[in-house]
Amino acid sequence: MRKWIVVFFVSCIFLVLGNIRVEAGEIHSREIFSLEEPTWIFKSGMGRGKHHDRQDLGFILKENTKLKVRQVNVNFKGSFNFAVAWR
Repeated sequence: MRKWIVVFFVSCIFLVLGNIRVEAGEIHSREIFSLEEPTWIFKSGMGRGKHHDRQDLGFILKENTKLKVRQVNVNFKGSFNFAVAWR
């Protein structure tokens, strides 16, 4: 009888701990390169490709996941727009 009680409690502990969802609290750093701004094209009056430097960052987020992006270059004075492409 005592053996079954111990097995029951151990099973309950595994069930409770097995249902805990743990999200990754990892920090990943990526160095993102940027294309040179083609001023010679913009000076000609053509606006195609302006602000279209799109890159695959190599990760997939779950639904309702927070994503924090930080600019660490203090000398960067340009604007930065981060858009997420939903597929």
